[in-house]
Amino acid sequence: MHERYQTILLDLHGVSKKDTSKIIGRSLSTVYNYINAYRQEGIQGLRIETPPGRQRFLNAEQEQRVYQTIVNQTPADVGFPAKMNWTSPIIRKWIEREFGVLYSDRGTRELLYRFMIDGRFQGQGHGYNAMLLVIDKLYTKSGFREDGLASWGEILAKYSFV
Repeated sequence: MHERYQTILLDLHGVSKKDTSKIIGRSLSTVYNYINAYRQEGIQGLRIETPPGRQRFLNAEQEQRVYQTIVNQTPADVGFPAKMNWTSPIIRKWIEREFGVLYSDRGTRELLYRFMIDGRFQGQGHGYNAMLLVIDKLYTKSGFREDGLASWGEILAKYSFV
């Protein structure tokens, strides 16, 4: 955002577009894009929008079903061998079996991460409390107990969820 504001400030002070391009380290076309966006929409035109990204593989109802299944049932309840806990590969196989959608390992982990932070799934809001709820429901069933989120933060930091 800073460089967008800087571009507008330089333009308002009469600095040439070419010089502005050199100062902010962006192409001339980018400078023109920033200035035109500002002229058309004001400061709101400079906001950085989240790119739409790829369309999700499962619709909201299917995602809710996945969430309810992993929170309220064990893998044995849905046809996997007994004594197995929910893991991303097992969840991936269940999704493929139930919906005919093949997720990558990374895609499955991103789906689980979204369950941890998205209030639609917990009804408890976002962030830390939602993450605690999911950790508690998913892992205490398997006898696993996390005493803090430090190790989760370290694990999640290894992955990109953009």
